[in-house]
Amino acid sequence: MHPLMTEAATPFLSGELVHENGADNRLILQTAQRRYEARGFVVENRTDREELRRRYLNADRQHWNRIFAGHDTDHTIHAIEVKARAADGQELACVVVWRNGMSPEGECRDTTNAVYPIRFAP
Repeated sequence: MHPLMTEAATPFLSGELVHENGADNRLILQTAQRRYEARGFVVENRTDREELRRRYLNADRQHWNRIFAGHDTDHTIHAIEVKARAADGQELACVVVWRNGMSPEGECRDTTNAVYPIRFAP
């Protein structure tokens, strides 16, 4: 579980991001007026193997072999794109991205197209 790191520039008082497995995944963002929730979403995992091959294949063959075999996942980028909904029907469109061991961060847009940055603890 990643708790939301509250920032002065956003209306969010609290929140959390949980990405254990698809069925239990959840994003919760709480403002003074509403609680927004998204549940059961998929986390996309991406690795730019071509870029990593260029960087490591000839320079650090052992590291490349660990990456290629799936033993080194530090280069995997995780991403979610969700619509978080409040009980009154209001929605936030949120995009969050992170690497293993790093802070998930991104932004949410409301229906007026206002953008709010969000960042979670690692």
